[in-house]
Amino acid sequence: FEVAGAAMRSAIEHHPIMMAGSTFALVSLWHLCFRAHIERLKRATAMGQPLGELLEDERFADVNVQARDGPPIAAHACVLSTSPYFASLLQLQQLAADRRPSAEARLELRSDEGHADVKRYVEWLYLGVVNEQHAEQLFVLADRLTDARLQVACSQQQMAVRSDQSAWFQLVAVAGAAAAG
Repeated sequence: FEVAGAAMRSAIEHHPIMMAGSTFALVSLWHLCFRAHIERLKRATAMGQPLGELLEDERFADVNVQARDGPPIAAHACVLSTSPYFASLLQLQQLAADRRPSAEARLELRSDEGHADVKRYVEWLYLGVVNEQHAEQLFVLADRLTDARLQVACSQQQMAVRSDQSAWFQLVAVAGAAAAG
């Protein structure tokens, strides 16, 4: 989004329509920059399918994620570390224990989020795909966990499903309402 922000600032400074304060032109430019960013993310997450197999196979899992409710979710620290939320939990765990007491023991990470939300989040980390049915809930979760990549993935899913360009703004409104209370 830094690139998109720089492009928008440049357009505002140099384009006569933008200097005149055209909101539509600004939103259109933002949309183009957003689409370019999404295409870069698609290329970056193209290898998600083999990781999905790891999610199903717990043999080499080295972390148990315990949500507020439900059973623990077996996962791999290397995959979880791609999330800012889980990376901070892993860092805290490492600082507290310095090392695991046993090579056979799994790290235990605790989350204040519900089991269904954590499960969907972990699935997204492995697969890189947001299910259409859960895009809005995951967007709200991404906002709480400050995961911009998940927010973009949810937005991408919603924009692909809906033909109107207001899908992004509807998701932002949902996240704002959830954050407010």
